[in-house]
Amino acid sequence: MKNVLKQVERQFYVLSLLGRSREGITVKELHSMLQKDGIDVSARTVRRDLDDLTLANFPIYEEKRGNSTRYMLKKMELRPVPFSINELIGLYFLKELLYPVSSLPVIQDAYGLIFRSIEDLPQPDRKFILSLREHFKIDYLLMDPEENISSEILETLGKGIVYNLVIRASYYSFRSNAVTEREIEPYHLIIKNRHYYLIGYCRERGEVRDFRVSRFRRVELTSEQFNQAADYSYADYIRHSWHILKDKEIYDIKIRFTPRKARFVKEYERQHADRLKELRDGSLIFCRRVAGLEEVVPWVLSFGGEAEVLSPPELREAVVKHLKKMQLTYSVEE
Repeated sequence: MKNVLKQVERQFYVLSLLGRSREGITVKELHSMLQKDGIDVSARTVRRDLDDLTLANFPIYEEKRGNSTRYMLKKMELRPVPFSINELIGLYFLKELLYPVSSLPVIQDAYGLIFRSIEDLPQPDRKFILSLREHFKIDYLLMDPEENISSEILETLGKGIVYNLVIRASYYSFRSNAVTEREIEPYHLIIKNRHYYLIGYCRERGEVRDFRVSRFRRVELTSEQFNQAADYSYADYIRHSWHILKDKEIYDIKIRFTPRKARFVKEYERQHADRLKELRDGSLIFCRRVAGLEEVVPWVLSFGGEAEVLSPPELREAVVKHLKKMQLTYSVEE
């Protein structure tokens, strides 16, 4: 089954290569592209893939040019489909939501498809979607990655994830303030807090870690394939994360908020809590299991005297330490 899956993945990748070319591609050129991308197959296999795709009714055609045969993919057209008002609004929002990440190699084609679908709509539908700009707004600052990331690095990471290929990289560690060489088994590429992150197994550290993509100085694919750890689960990995930083130790935190802040916490901070317990006096107990306290401390401090750490003692001590330091910073000599 695995061999069949790899064959299907490879053939769809061949289709994507043909779809990007206007001049057509020879078997030799296709073979070279696949080799360059770490897909080690023979030229005979490439020719067989083209035959299989043609038999499967994909619109591939041949064109003789001199002594070579170039293969091309005819553009497939979508027939006009009637949309309801809700579907047109949904199409508009889908386009707008993808806009901030439309420059990502893995998103470009999908965004282009949505854009062309809107352009091909009947005039009344297209006019309706254009009118939505005046009535529905999206705050891109919440979604738009602030970093100018190399598209080449993103594409390399994407290929490593799709084809399960180990990557070699030079990575700048913020904590150690040093650039180190890493071998990483890439699992996921995510955007969080307006930054790109790679989640992958770091062979040097012997554990799954987050890597901020802007800190990669160099990334290259190897030809070595890997199997994702059987006991790894993305849901489990992020389960106790506050934001990004994680420690191995898990803490059960309890924070009491004054009645004045309780309403605010219930409205805006509920997503951070595992459980909220309302007390008779109107105050609120915020409960959460979290891996590490580093990101929790500034969050607690942001509420000033409206929040009191009940547990664990490590969090309470860290908050008190910061408060004492702030007091020294702002103390006025008489």
